[in-house]
Amino acid sequence: MDYAIEVQGLSKKFAEKYAVKDLNFQIQRGEIVAFLGPNGAGKTTTVRLLNGVLRPTAGTIKILGYELNRDVIKIQSRTGVVTETFTLYERLTGRYNLKFYGNLYGLKTDVINHKISAMISFFNFEDYIDRPVETYSTGMKKKLSLARALLHDPEILFLDEPTTGLDPEASRTVIKYIAKLNQEEKKTIFLCTHNLEVAEILATRIMLIDKGQLITIGTPDELKKKLWPDVQVDIECKMWGNEKKEKIYEIDWITDIKDIGNKEGVTKLSINVAERKYIPDLVEILIQQGCRIFSVVEKEHSLEEIYFKLREGKK
Repeated sequence: MDYAIEVQGLSKKFAEKYAVKDLNFQIQRGEIVAFLGPNGAGKTTTVRLLNGVLRPTAGTIKILGYELNRDVIKIQSRTGVVTETFTLYERLTGRYNLKFYGNLYGLKTDVINHKISAMISFFNFEDYIDRPVETYSTGMKKKLSLARALLHDPEILFLDEPTTGLDPEASRTVIKYIAKLNQEEKKTIFLCTHNLEVAEILATRIMLIDKGQLITIGTPDELKKKLWPDVQVDIECKMWGNEKKEKIYEIDWITDIKDIGNKEGVTKLSINVAERKYIPDLVEILIQQGCRIFSVVEKEHSLEEIYFKLREGKK
């Protein structure tokens, strides 16, 4: 398979301590992978290894089919990086920062000017593109960093906390733009973030690292199925009782029933079924038993729930 990123046995040791140890994973072209973990888990070290800033103690890295230890220049010309700390020249204007990096990437002057115009329009840079970067807010610097990383039209984007410091409107703009880059331009995006809401919106797969080791990797649906094999259905109904509960519990695809409250004669139930396809059957059976149904809601587990349940399992 033609992977965007391939990592085998990747380790990095500082003095006597491993920052990351024996990482193995593959990322397909066109994916958005959210790289999650607590502070000190090894996320930043991994990103620096993937970008050739650090040399591994052991293991191999391939980016777009190139081996990082041999072809770092070729790889860096086809990847873009937005770090949490800004790699910008504070005394230069935003425009001159973009021109400088455009020249560094070897772009022609007319191409640079065209791209800068597009960035000004998209990110609403008009009022401050010709001001020194040192006068920018954190959010403005973040947007300029993203514009800089996109100048040379990279195939892979490494984004470290891309929405930190942005107000809600600017954050939404960046999230939409990242999604557009992935969906319309098929860019592969490696997203490091503590913002689980952003990761949930964008990511097609989740990677969780802790104490330098990869805990799990998978799509949100795969992880939900692994952590919660059954499907939880929350139901509000009247005419419920222990006799009905005993009868329904005999059905083999019902794995658990809990009474979780009663208000004004309406009972709140949590019923687990083996698969989602059984939900209509469950409703039909409850009605046959004389229950009056007020609501039926399939429980949706958030990425936050996935994250903390995985973390709890490794403590």
